Amino acid sequence: SSQVRQMLRRIAYDENPGQVWKQLLDDPQIPLVQNATCWSTKSEWHNLQALAWRRSSQSATQKTQAAQAHQNAMLHLEAAIYGALRQQNWDRLHAYIDNLAFHLQKMLPLGLTTVREVYDFYALSLTCADKLDRGDDDVWDLVYFGEFWLDHAQDLQALLGQEVLPPSMQWSLEHRPQDQGYWDDLLHRTTQTGTPRLRANALILYTRWACLQPMQGLAE
Repeated sequence: SSQVRQMLRRIAYDENPGQVWKQLLDDPQIPLVQNATCWSTKSEWHNLQALAWRRSSQSATQKTQAAQAHQNAMLHLEAAIYGALRQQNWDRLHAYIDNLAFHLQKMLPLGLTTVREVYDFYALSLTCADKLDRGDDDVWDLVYFGEFWLDHAQDLQALLGQEVLPPSMQWSLEHRPQDQGYWDDLLHRTTQTGTPRLRANALILYTRWACLQPMQGLAE
């Protein structure tokens, strides 16, 4: 069935994404939509294709190729988000928006997006986790957002220092990874529910953050 094939494709990608992404694009195997289960499967298919196109964009040797792959990934993510909204599947909606933010983050070095756009989508992801009561057991969005903040701290400080901020940014001011509380919460949650890989990523980022703090702050 389409559902089984999609599950196998996802397992294969998770085991070896660096190789499997090319196979996903060469043989997309678009699932048919016949019922609610098929809609869920197709949303997952769009999400997986977006991951493959992201890797294609990062591997491209020409700017035009990278830009086209980026646009393809965005179209697939938008379709995945639409499918989650259609089914009112808030867990998947949160996951897909988080993937979109992460995708844009990876496009920054290629000059295909802006810090402002990435921040807005992370704000949307964190809003979904909070307002829809989702994300308690999956804190990858906090890990990715923390990484994004550490990589672009100067630009974000300048952005958040502007007098007029869009509503999404005003809400997200409580999610600033320059604060000790952000990392305390992240480490606590990964200890409670995280996989070893998630905990390792959180600890690496926390160490990066700690190294940026004044010595007096660390002593306290």
